[in-house]
Amino acid sequence: MKKFLERFFLVFAFVSTMCLISCGDDDDDAVAGKVCSGTWYLVSWNDNICNHGEYMKFSGSTLYWNKRLGGENTTYSFKETSYGFDITDGIDSYKFEVQSIDAKNIVTYSSDGNIRYWKR
Repeated sequence: MKKFLERFFLVFAFVSTMCLISCGDDDDDAVAGKVCSGTWYLVSWNDNICNHGEYMKFSGSTLYWNKRLGGENTTYSFKETSYGFDITDGIDSYKFEVQSIDAKNIVTYSSDGNIRYWKR
């Protein structure tokens, strides 16, 4: 019985250690704070090159979206989420899922079905 208990505790300790190691931080918060700050310039939209100055600028809890150079500006409120961010102008709402991100680039997929590539 003593050998059985020793083996049981040895196996239990091994399995517990493996579970703790495999349950490391998945960086769910890697998106938070990286996207919703500063200004991002649109590079392409659904694989179409964009060079007309469209950008989104995060400031406090407001997102300013300039749709065309010298053109229309739209103001949204935004909320960071585990997958990216949500924006609303009080009438329309959109979800932006971050597909990839690094210090200078971001790829978003929005609830209106568009893939956008942004640069700082």
